[in-house]
Amino acid sequence: MPALIKFNQFIEDVYHGEHNFYSDPIKYALTAQANPPLATYVSLTNLVQVSLANASTDTFTTISSNQVNGLYSFILDDLNVAAAGGDIGPFRYAVLYNGTNDRLIGYSDYGTEITVVNGSIFKFDFGSSLFTTQ
Repeated sequence: MPALIKFNQFIEDVYHGEHNFYSDPIKYALTAQANPPLATYVSLTNLVQVSLANASTDTFTTISSNQVNGLYSFILDDLNVAAAGGDIGPFRYAVLYNGTNDRLIGYSDYGTEITVVNGSIFKFDFGSSLFTTQ
């Protein structure tokens, strides 16, 4: 999985209480190469999204976090998304957002457009920690 690029507003949103990582669902949206996310975007309404009508899910189900010596780490489990009833995409960017208030968190750039063909699975894997902050 490519690195997560945080939206400019995200850290301020964290400190202003826009995100509750214990209870808010974390979701993803997809955008095509022709409609890249910009660092200045704030809300899901800023994006031109690729349809997720054929995706098995749009929500990460397991979220955990830990704090060690004042460094907080936020962790998402991998998410396998199945294409059923048709293809998903093409998309180039996967955008994470808060499912409660649609505030944007960050996005990953796959470098080229991807289509998840009907009957196949795409895995979102953010590694051992989605982000850390002090």
